Amino acid sequence: MVSSFLPEKTVNFLSEEMITPVFDTFMGLLSAVAGPLIFLSVAGGIYNIGDIATLGKVGKRMIGRFLWMTLIFTTVFGIAILPLFPLAGSGGSSFRLSELLEMVLGIVPDNFFTPFLEGNPLQIIFLAALTGMAMLILGNRAGIVSLFLEQANVIILHHFTTFP
Repeated sequence: MVSSFLPEKTVNFLSEEMITPVFDTFMGLLSAVAGPLIFLSVAGGIYNIGDIATLGKVGKRMIGRFLWMTLIFTTVFGIAILPLFPLAGSGGSSFRLSELLEMVLGIVPDNFFTPFLEGNPLQIIFLAALTGMAMLILGNRAGIVSLFLEQANVIILHHFTTFP
């Protein structure tokens, strides 16, 4: 709002030298907190389900609901916006199976630390799900790791969600 009254040179300076660095720093801090928080919450949540059979039942139900809701909403909103975007005949874009495969395989990280360094939430969730399932399979043998995850989650939640 103020930038409309300032000269263009001043607006560019403020944007490049002040606003962009502050924004990038803020997003970096947010990413640094969100990654571990997501990991600890998902891994701990899966482990606290209790056993593999319950995880399977809950997982099937959740994935089923997600897929049905996605299908329903995609169909309804696709039909609703169809008058705004008429179908093109043989257009320039085409579907490539290799792009879909690349997107799906992009969820699997190269190593454990890269998703946290890059702030990739899908890869963090994938690692957390694997960790939670491994702990669930190990059962009581993962008790110390479970306690660590639970305590770390409490520390992060308490430290970053309460303000003095």
